[in-house]
Amino acid sequence: MSAPVAAADLKPGLFPGLPFDEYALWPAANFSLLSKFRRTAMHARHYMLSGSEGSERMRAGWLAHVAILEPRVFERDYVAAPKLDRRTKVGKAGWADFVSAHKDQEALTEEEFGRCHRLSRAVHEHQTAGEILRGAGINEASLLWRDEETGTPCKARLDRIGSYQGRPTIVDVKTTTSAARRDWERSVASLAYHEQAAHYLEGASALAPLDRLFLWIVVEQDEPHGVAVYETEDAALSQGRDDCHRHLRMYAECLETGLWPGYAPGIDYAGIPAWAYRSLDAD
Repeated sequence: MSAPVAAADLKPGLFPGLPFDEYALWPAANFSLLSKFRRTAMHARHYMLSGSEGSERMRAGWLAHVAILEPRVFERDYVAAPKLDRRTKVGKAGWADFVSAHKDQEALTEEEFGRCHRLSRAVHEHQTAGEILRGAGINEASLLWRDEETGTPCKARLDRIGSYQGRPTIVDVKTTTSAARRDWERSVASLAYHEQAAHYLEGASALAPLDRLFLWIVVEQDEPHGVAVYETEDAALSQGRDDCHRHLRMYAECLETGLWPGYAPGIDYAGIPAWAYRSLDAD
């Protein structure tokens, strides 16, 4: 495993082909960290100390990304495990043979392996998404830069950076429950994907100032794996930039003071969301 990198040794740039494990060691602010400030600095600090979040859903999303963006890597690193009853002698022997034959691969269930292939096929067979991914560009590119306002080292791992129809473009592939526009907009708002888009664009512009397009390729997790492509609206990007800058300022202040506050003390008011009041009125 590579040794941690000192902040002073970080040199801004675009790093295609950098292994994710090396990227993860960079002591710089990424979207995953900045998004934790939406709750409190205490939550961001916990994320920093505990490492990246893990869940079955996140793992499934990661596998889908590899299958869609790096199909050769997916075939090299993963294999479908046979269904064997390892309680039996025959099953144990079969499993031992399988493990021996695939020492350098991670075993996935047949369901996981098949689902990844279906997701990849759905994206690449979609007319627009396929055209975007077949065009000029680099997949899994790592960016490193310093925020101009705070001087904070920042990083981002882009799904794809390149061009589409002659315009410089950043592409982010997302799996979701529904790719319908209204449902996707709710996901963007609740998961702060507009802030992520702004963070990515800020990083790319810090290295090479260009008027870039930001596109989401959205694929549904369940069959029939519907696919949609969305351009990020300017208003959403503007809000995302404001949020990103605010969270960077919070992060820089916490680093300087050593204080990572949680929720404010005292008693606050809490009710129900505005949409819930409208629902009650309708009844």
